[in-house]
Amino acid sequence: MADREHRDTDETFERSVRRLARWFLDLCEDATEEKEEAPGGGPPIPPGGVAPPVSVPAGTVAHLTQAALGNAYVRPGQAPPAEVIWQDSDGEVLVHIDRTRLAVHPGLILVALTLETDETGPGELVVPFAVGTPDSPAGLLAVSEMRPRGPQALVDRWGQSVIAAAWLALLDVAHGLALNSGVDQDGARLIPGAIATDGNQLTVIPQARHPGDRVVGR
Repeated sequence: MADREHRDTDETFERSVRRLARWFLDLCEDATEEKEEAPGGGPPIPPGGVAPPVSVPAGTVAHLTQAALGNAYVRPGQAPPAEVIWQDSDGEVLVHIDRTRLAVHPGLILVALTLETDETGPGELVVPFAVGTPDSPAGLLAVSEMRPRGPQALVDRWGQSVIAAAWLALLDVAHGLALNSGVDQDGARLIPGAIATDGNQLTVIPQARHPGDRVVGR
């Protein structure tokens, strides 16, 4: 089970925004700029309230997810890498970020990462996430299997890392789309309150922080 609560203090909010590189936030903004109404063009959202849903097609979600995985390795002024090396104790594996794939079905998101070692060669690990649907929202709650699907040697050694990386990338996509969708009454950008998919697109419900989580003037 994967879940993240968005009860940000000033410090954690600033850290989360810094972690999402400007180029990645621009990608998220571009993903919604063709809508008839600009995502951030509405009135400020009251505490705990929600803004209109932000939906992007599955192909765009795949592109954003790949970008989110690369975001963690970006240095200022540099493009995200096509490949990175994960290290854990005495082990390391090559992660082909540019081969990341994603598919959506009603209430289900599949994220596939390609890993490679000298012993195994390249192999694709697929992580399924059961999420909400537009008719049956589940907030930011997602349920996954204990192990990804893929080559056993890679799954045994790197399966948990793949699940964590895939989920964090999806949350980064949701966060990026929500940040660009508007502000609350304190001027702070919105956060994701829920994600859902109908099989064709991913929908993020942007939400204003509750009174106890206020971030004034951010």
